[in-house]
Amino acid sequence: MNDDNQAGWNSLQLGDVITYHNSGVYKSKELYGDQGENIIGISQLYSSLFVDGEVYKRVPLTLAEQKKYTLHENDLLYGESSLVRSGIARTVCVTSDGEGTAFAWHTRRLKIDQRKAYSPFLAYLLELDETRAKVESVATQTALTGITTKDYFGIPLRLPTLNCQRKVAKILATVDNLIVQTQNLIDKYTAVKQGMMADLFSRGIDLSGTPETNKNYRQLRPSYEEAPELYQETEIGWVPKDWGINTIGEFSEVKGGKRLPAGEPFANEVTPYPYLRVTDMVDGWIDDTNLEYVSSEIEAIISRYKIYESDIYVTIAGTLGLFGRIPSHLNGAQLTENAARISSFDTSKYNPDYLCSYLRSDKLIPQLYKAIGVGAGVPKLALYQIEQFKIPVPPFREQEELVKRIASSTELIAKEKKYLNKLKLKKKGLMQDFLTGKVKV
Repeated sequence: MNDDNQAGWNSLQLGDVITYHNSGVYKSKELYGDQGENIIGISQLYSSLFVDGEVYKRVPLTLAEQKKYTLHENDLLYGESSLVRSGIARTVCVTSDGEGTAFAWHTRRLKIDQRKAYSPFLAYLLELDETRAKVESVATQTALTGITTKDYFGIPLRLPTLNCQRKVAKILATVDNLIVQTQNLIDKYTAVKQGMMADLFSRGIDLSGTPETNKNYRQLRPSYEEAPELYQETEIGWVPKDWGINTIGEFSEVKGGKRLPAGEPFANEVTPYPYLRVTDMVDGWIDDTNLEYVSSEIEAIISRYKIYESDIYVTIAGTLGLFGRIPSHLNGAQLTENAARISSFDTSKYNPDYLCSYLRSDKLIPQLYKAIGVGAGVPKLALYQIEQFKIPVPPFREQEELVKRIASSTELIAKEKKYLNKLKLKKKGLMQDFLTGKVKV
């Protein structure tokens, strides 16, 4: 690190910049509802680094409680307990829009001496990986992870000049705003896609006749309420009359994956034999950034449990009911015992992307919940239950048209998610550069 970049930096402890602190108000859960003051609890400390006017929950407070437990601009707020060590003492900063929000039990408010530290900068600094490591090292672990004020306030910090703090916070806030805007776009596009899919899987696309003879050609069919004669009632709801209803078991085979032989580890290097785990199954696809591999000897033992690019995976243990496809470069990969594959169906009659889209839609949720059930023990999804899932099956040409409509929306969301990940990586790099003095502002 260049010593010139460290000019004006001071070493101190977090407690050196705190002028006042108090823990949040306790209110029984029965009092929370639609009336009262906006209040932030410990579970809301993880979604954003700033309290900026969002409505969290509401609870009635007396005037005395409002005076004592109301947040003000530049206050910091952190969680005093957590279910996991990595969640302890997550700290947020109150903006002018967040002023007036109350804070609940298990959180603690810090008032910061603005002559020594600029609160938004401090919030970013407390989220830096190096700072988080120090915080977690002094946390206590019992049934819950906790941290004392003595230990948290004793965390060592290095602060640059106030002018530098403000500049760094402004740069990072600009990136944060872009992250929020991009996430809002993703949420908006996702909601539009969900509505579109609900229509597509219940009304379909009218491909009868030609554009010249059918004014509704390649458009959504009229709804059931508008044209009931176009629909049939089925066990999964009203669908167009020319659609079939099949169980998965009627047109395919459902086969499970395989665990590694007892005591055998993954390969310690990349081999030609990737092994797909549930953690690799993300957003209907495979995240191949942290794949595990098996040796040729292990591959020979579990070679019957592969998944192919025409198959559809489904998670059956742990996180249940995630469906998706695999990319061509993973064709023939080994499949975990915590997932199964829907395979051996006629792709000239059943479009894999159509089937996967339906299985990933909200339309399947009632059947999925019924199969999983609610009760004691670890929930699992049995292969025979997957075989019993009912799927509406339009004519193949209509399946292809439905896939095209869904794909355009999916690609738009994927583009924004890629940009979002790029912004998050950019922010992490900037935090490392500016909050440590590695790069001069």
